[in-house]
Amino acid sequence: MRKVKITEAYCVELGDVVDIDRAHEESMRGGAPYKRFEFLCSDPRCREKGVKIIGVNYDKPISQQQNAMHFRENHEYKHHPDCEWVIMHNYLSHPSPHPGETERLAVIRQQTYNTVSDWITTYTPYEPDTGVRTESSSVTVLGSNTVNPSSQSQNKIHTGSHGRTTHSFQKICQYHYELAKALPNLNDLKEIPLHVTGLGDTNFYKYFRLIKYALILGNEEHEYDCILFGQLSNNNGIKKYGTGFRVKFWAKINELAVTIYISPEQIREYRHRNALLDILNNHEKFESLTAYFIPKPNIVTEYKFDSGGKEIQITISDLNFFRLIGTPKKT
Repeated sequence: MRKVKITEAYCVELGDVVDIDRAHEESMRGGAPYKRFEFLCSDPRCREKGVKIIGVNYDKPISQQQNAMHFRENHEYKHHPDCEWVIMHNYLSHPSPHPGETERLAVIRQQTYNTVSDWITTYTPYEPDTGVRTESSSVTVLGSNTVNPSSQSQNKIHTGSHGRTTHSFQKICQYHYELAKALPNLNDLKEIPLHVTGLGDTNFYKYFRLIKYALILGNEEHEYDCILFGQLSNNNGIKKYGTGFRVKFWAKINELAVTIYISPEQIREYRHRNALLDILNNHEKFESLTAYFIPKPNIVTEYKFDSGGKEIQITISDLNFFRLIGTPKKT
């Protein structure tokens, strides 16, 4: 029997169910020495029995991780037979198609099970992805009306009939990154369904668009109804400007370089700045980096230098909708 994969755990110190990304961000928040936490299974029946979960690498800066951070089973403890992670394991490892699932999708599901950490089919975004919840918090669904947030915690992912749901921008981007690596044939991404609350049914190929769409969508009046992404240039892909940063993409638009400028003010006000600065300051330790972002509408502009040269600058109004995801180099 393959190992049961666990993507969430109850953090005793935080008093909440968290994914590994939030555990990492909370550990990094105060700087070195980084915090370590105690984790229990997120399923209430297992938690009541004191079933412990092991967090791996979450207390290290990403630039120093030789293996991806993750949760894993503690084999000294046995999960409840109806534990959500046991059910999810049985779902993902099922050898034949589930109801409503094509044979091709069933094959893709099984092929990715060993390399992809989850099976997310619903994304319910809300603004901002800060972890601070108030009674007046509202959800900004891209290209749609505003709806009320779930009573779940911001990173809470729950089991659904055909997959799992996340509210986290970090989580949905990380999942796309893993899918793209596991499925080199991009047509396979068209087979994996994704429901975005407020937008409707789509797939991972359509909802994640390459940066060339920034210029097209940036000239329209409505907000972006997708997440943009692009691999950073291997040549000065990240350059420091004082305490700010300039991020340069590998691809060009209309033969012009495409960049994002992150100001010192944005970094200073960003809740998870320590985790972001770790990547920005140590970018040379990664094999490659991919930026995921949602630009500020109608702020994709051509910038002209004093020397006469030009580039396309994309403005990110909220760093909560910007993530750098990559694979650290092996040492």
